[in-house]
Amino acid sequence: MPNLDTHNDHLVIQAAEDYQLLIFDMDGVIVDSLMVMKMAFRASLFDYFGFSVTSRSVEALFCEYQKHLGKGFKQIMRELGLPEELAPYFVRHSRYLAAYVQPYQGMDELLKTLKKQGKILCVATGKDGQRARDLLNRLSLLQYFDQVMGADQAPAKPNPTVLLDYMKHYDACAERTLMIGDAPADLLCAKRAGIASVAALWGYNKFEDLVSYQPKYYFHSPAQMKVYFSGRQP
Repeated sequence: MPNLDTHNDHLVIQAAEDYQLLIFDMDGVIVDSLMVMKMAFRASLFDYFGFSVTSRSVEALFCEYQKHLGKGFKQIMRELGLPEELAPYFVRHSRYLAAYVQPYQGMDELLKTLKKQGKILCVATGKDGQRARDLLNRLSLLQYFDQVMGADQAPAKPNPTVLLDYMKHYDACAERTLMIGDAPADLLCAKRAGIASVAALWGYNKFEDLVSYQPKYYFHSPAQMKVYFSGRQP
């Protein structure tokens, strides 16, 4: 594994202090929902196609599905050549299984630290907005976010509209805005919006999957990100 801490500590701390608006992806960044997504996806395929779907085909399709995480569900279905009509099945199963979704270890402390610093915290997720807010509320994390926007409220990532809308709403310039994501769609969205990004390596993608999108920072855990933004030595 390459040395990911490529920035001088003083420069990283100074940059952290300068950021005003931090925009988080949700799945794979705030919460670990991969198991639930897989179960909901599998159940949705069986609901729609019946038992003509095999376990092997479900595994292959979900592997492809994972490559598109960060985008909206309907957009992923189009890119996989699957019907958008799977969406209501997927939402229903996801809601039923939501009790199994948990935040990543250290996420509460990271968000609490950033909020105490006066940062504006927002969410840009491929989920529909209400489902995202309901989940964050159940996990006692909604209190930290100024706004949560889903793929039903703005074009899904990597379209940069959601980031640009947040920047306009909070009067935040590009130099003071940061996107935190674990997927290529998140980091590409940041590049298209002209803002810096964090590659959340605790999520569903590896360094090798994300390096070509040139994120400014790499963190292995929410705790490591908290240390950098607290201005303390690791």
